[in-house]
Amino acid sequence: MLLTSPQLPWILSFTTAVMFYIAYKNLIRGTKNQLLAKLRSLLILALLCLLVLVTAGVFLNNYGQFYTSWSELIGRRQAAPLVIDQAGSTITKSDIDKAKITKGGSAIFHRTIRGPLSSITSDIYISVPPTFISALRAGQIPKNDYSIVEFLPGFPGHASAWINGLGIVDQLDKANAENRFKEIIGIFPQINITPKFDAECMNIPGGQQTETWITSDVINYSNLWLAQNPKPITIVGYSTGGWCATMLAFRNPDKYSAAASIAGYYKPILDRKLSKEVKVQLSNEYDLSKILLEKKPRVSIFVVDSINDPESSKSTTQFLKSLPNEVALKEIILKGSGHNFSAWKQAISPLIDWLSGVI
Repeated sequence: MLLTSPQLPWILSFTTAVMFYIAYKNLIRGTKNQLLAKLRSLLILALLCLLVLVTAGVFLNNYGQFYTSWSELIGRRQAAPLVIDQAGSTITKSDIDKAKITKGGSAIFHRTIRGPLSSITSDIYISVPPTFISALRAGQIPKNDYSIVEFLPGFPGHASAWINGLGIVDQLDKANAENRFKEIIGIFPQINITPKFDAECMNIPGGQQTETWITSDVINYSNLWLAQNPKPITIVGYSTGGWCATMLAFRNPDKYSAAASIAGYYKPILDRKLSKEVKVQLSNEYDLSKILLEKKPRVSIFVVDSINDPESSKSTTQFLKSLPNEVALKEIILKGSGHNFSAWKQAISPLIDWLSGVI
C-alpha cells in the first residue's frame, strides 16, 4: 500500500485499537507462569507503542506531504522513472486523459523530466486553467501569454504538497470563479532531489545544481510544453521554499518579477553533509545582503510571518530591515499560528489577493 494512501492511516488506527483491546484483555487475564505473563505484556506494549508512533507519523505525513513513498522515507533511491525528454513536443488533446481534473475545471499534470542544464531528473506538476483545457478539447491552440507562478515546498516536502496539502489549485479555481483572480499556470517542481539532503535550492559546488533546475530547466520545459512565451514569472514558497523563492528572485531578477515567502527564513540552513569549505563558499555566495547590493533587484516581495513561529519571525525581522527601496514589500502577520500547514492555509487568501496585483 502506498505511503500516501488515504486508507492507510485508518487501517493503522483500526489495528492500533485492536492492539489496545488485546493489551487490556492481557492485563486482566492471569496466568500461572509469571515470567511468561511479563514477557507477553512487554511484547504487546512494545507493539502497541510502535503502532501508535507509526500511525501518528503516517497521519502527519499525509497532512504535510513530506514523503510520497516508502523508499523516499527510508532514503533509498527509487528505480529510474520514465523520463520525458526536454525536447519533447507540446501538449496535445490526448494529454488531458492523463491529467487530474479539479472541481473547478483546471487540469493537473504530472511530468518527470531530465534537466539538460542541471542534469537533474525529477518530478514536476503543472496546473493549467479551464480555458486552456477548453481550447485543447476544441482542437484550438491555447493562448500563449498566461501568467505563470512557480510554487516551492518546504524540506522535507514533495512537489505535490501545495496541491494536496494546501489545496492551492482549488483555491485559485474558487478565486477565479468569484472574479477575484485571473487564470494562471502553476508550476510545482520537486526541490528536494536527493533523499535526506537539503540543498536549500542552491547550486552545490561539484554537486547538485538545484538553482539551475528550478530557474532554468523547469521553466524552460514548462514554456516549451505549454507553448508559452518566455517572460519573468512569480515564485512562491513556504518554509524552506520561502527562503528559496526570495533568494532565487533576488539572484535571478531577469527571470522573476515577484516572490512570496510564507514562514520562510533568509539565510541558508546548510546541510551537515557539506564540507566546511563548501559551507563557507555557499554562505558567501548566497548572502542575501550582498545579493541585494550587487543585483539591486526590482522585485515585489510578499512576506507572511507568525508571532508564534519564533525562528521564522526573528529571521524575517532582520531581513526586512535590510531591504532597499527598489524592493516593493507587503507583509502579513498571522496571529496564533505556528510553523505548520494550519498556519499556512490562513495565508492562502491574502497570497491570492497579493498575486492578483503583481501578475
